[in-house]
This record gives sequence, structure tokens and C-alpha cells, in this order.
Amino acid sequence: MKGRGVMNSKSISIIYLAMLIIFAGFQSAGFAQTAGLQSRLFKGDPKLEACLISDPAHIMQGAVGDHVSKIQVALKELDSANIDAGELATKRYGPSTAAAVLAYKQKRGIINYSYQTRADNVVGKMTIARLDSEMEALERGRRARPIPVDPEAERRATIRRAFERSRESLRNVTGILQRLEADIDRADRATGADKGLALANLAHVHARNIAVVSRRLNVSPDPLSPTFRSALQKARELLQRNLSESSNIIDQGNAGRCVPRPGKGVPFAATTKSDPDPRVSVCSPFFGSNADLQRDVITHEFFHLVGLADIEGASTTRDLLNNANTLAQIVAFLNDRTRQQNSDGNEAAIPPLPMP
Repeated sequence: MKGRGVMNSKSISIIYLAMLIIFAGFQSAGFAQTAGLQSRLFKGDPKLEACLISDPAHIMQGAVGDHVSKIQVALKELDSANIDAGELATKRYGPSTAAAVLAYKQKRGIINYSYQTRADNVVGKMTIARLDSEMEALERGRRARPIPVDPEAERRATIRRAFERSRESLRNVTGILQRLEADIDRADRATGADKGLALANLAHVHARNIAVVSRRLNVSPDPLSPTFRSALQKARELLQRNLSESSNIIDQGNAGRCVPRPGKGVPFAATTKSDPDPRVSVCSPFFGSNADLQRDVITHEFFHLVGLADIEGASTTRDLLNNANTLAQIVAFLNDRTRQQNSDGNEAAIPPLPMP
């Protein structure tokens, strides 16, 4: 049949042009997919490059390595993030790094609305792309677009981070004390050569834990002594009660429970157990303190919900076990394994506590 199956040169040219356009589109898409990270800090790092294109390569709490260190550097450069010195030294994506990531994402509204309703503390595709873009701008000396700051939202985020870190430290230390109690029981039951081995294990594994408990609660440093074991049990029970308490936390600035106190000024926080929820207030000085102190202030206030008091000059074991600050600092010293002074900079450990 005349003309059927035959294509003229004009038709061929049109098809060829269309194919070129489609091919160019694929090339462009491929380039966009493989262009990768652009900042000097991130570019070429295999794990960060993978994070940009692969969901399973997201970076989260527990990760360790140079890629984590680079994220920490970016957070400090871009947001002056307060990241724990131990996490920086070990290049570990720990609680303070996770808190800094969350704060970064909250400030910029980085949320994947396909499955999220709020920001999380994971570095995924959107987060690494934004970090890279801002770092590349910083490296080139360009002024990054100003990030609008909502002071009230910032304060709420600070309270939430402090509360989450407080709960995390309490859970961690409760586990530490449970393991110490179990190892003491094991040493107490052992006989002969086994007893010597069990005691040596106690001294090796729990040196810091024993020192913190004995010093802070003013009991014998002998972990098998009745006074040590009794104080340890009571402290561990108080930590568990703290974890079981619930209360919202209100920012009261210099008003309400935060009114200045004669001779002491505005407190960091205040709690009234008998009040309706929220029973815990944070005050103006709270927001100017470091992240560890903010965490420990929340721990302290929740010990007031348990019924503990503020006892100045507490020295007896009974008073120390009833003192919110003593228990809060026991938690801090056992959670932060290199800590040698309170998070407020006071009460340096003399002689230094064993580490880690």
C-alpha cells in the first residue's frame, strides 16, 4: 500500500529532536542526583554524600565518625550549638548533638510533611542539604538568609530539650545503679577465690559509681557495707520515682514562682508540689545557663515533686537523701563520666573522681 510504513525526513527529524530532549532531561536529572554536596566541609565525605540521596543512610544518635564530627562543626559554626565536649572529642552523635540537630531543624522548619508533624533529631536528606547550603555560603563569605527567630518558641524548645535530657540521664543512671546493686549482691554471695574476683570486678567496673555515691551521700566507700547499700537503694528508688513523676513546665520569667527572693534574686526554677499542673516553673536565669545545667535544674525540680527539699549545708546521709540538689548532682556525675564539678561550676571533686 502506497506510503504505509514509510517515514519522511521531516518526521525523522522531529522524533530525533524529541529523543534528544528526553535524553537531555535524563542527563539533567542524573546530574542533579549526582552533583552532591558543595561545601568544602562536607564535599566528598562518603557517608554525608550517601545521606543526601538515600533514606537508609540517614545519620542519627549513636553514630560515630568523621562524618558526625563534620556535622558538629557545622552546627557550631552556623548556630553556635552547645555540644558536649566528650561528644566532640569522640566524634559521637550523642544526646547534645541530637539536641543541637533538633534545634537547628526547628528553627528552620525542616519537616518532611509526608510522614512527620514535627521536626526530629535525625540528619536526613533535607537536613544535610540545608547544612551544606549554609556552610557553602559561609565558606564563600556570603551572608546566609536571616532565620526568623521566635523568642517564645526558642524558650519552649530550650525547656523541651532540657526535660528530654533530664529524663535520658535519669534512665541511664538508674540502669547504672541497678547494675552496681547486682554486682554488690554477687560479691556479697561469693566465697573463696570467687569473692576476690567479684570484689576486683566491683573496684574496676564501678570505681566512679562507688566514689560518687559514697562522697555525695556521706557513707562508707566499702560497697558491701550496710550503710553504703542502704543509701544506694534509697537513691536508686528516688531516681525511679523522679522518672515516674509528670508535670508540664511553665516559663514564668521573673513572675509567679519566679519572683526575686530576698538576698538571692531570681531563681533558676521553682516547684510547688501541691499546686495544680503545671507545678514546675523555669525562670529567666535558666535560659542563660549551659545545657547541662538546664538539664540538671529540671532533674532537681522533679525531685521536689517526689517530695525532696532544698537543704543548705546538708551533711548527714539522711539530709543528703532528702536534698534535691544532692540527688540531681549524683545523676549528673554518674551520667557525665568525665565530670569533675557541678554543672553550675561549683563543688569541684577533690580528689578527682575516677573516669570514665
